[in-house]
Amino acid sequence: MQDHFIPKRKKDSKGSRRQPWLTREVRDRIKLKEKMYNTAKSSRKPEDWETFIGQQKETKRAIRAEKMKYEGKLARNIKKDSKSFFRYVKGKRVAKSNVGPLKADTGEIIMGNKEMADELNRYFGSVFTKEDTISLIYWWPENLG
Repeated sequence: MQDHFIPKRKKDSKGSRRQPWLTREVRDRIKLKEKMYNTAKSSRKPEDWETFIGQQKETKRAIRAEKMKYEGKLARNIKKDSKSFFRYVKGKRVAKSNVGPLKADTGEIIMGNKEMADELNRYFGSVFTKEDTISLIYWWPENLG
């Protein structure tokens, strides 16, 4: 019953907010670039690929210019409007991922930082063992012949 009456939406991975520097002109350039790509892909003509590559370069240049213009505006207005600046900076930060709870060989769940570090050390210590390099000398090509 819930599936029928409650609408479902997929959330975009970057959020549903549009990039603040993305103007209509840049969006039109992106659409044109995609259209030229599809044309070049379907026709496979070298001149279509050249026009696509030219449009791709122009689009990249326009995107960079708009980003720089927007970031410059944020920097100029930081005294008056610091909230916008810090919202933009926060959006640019890379999220840090934490090591979650681990399950030991015994089946017990480990949650403490030190215990998880010890468990990871024990696991990788058993996987990456020190090799006996003395026995490798006898297999060296100079010693075989």
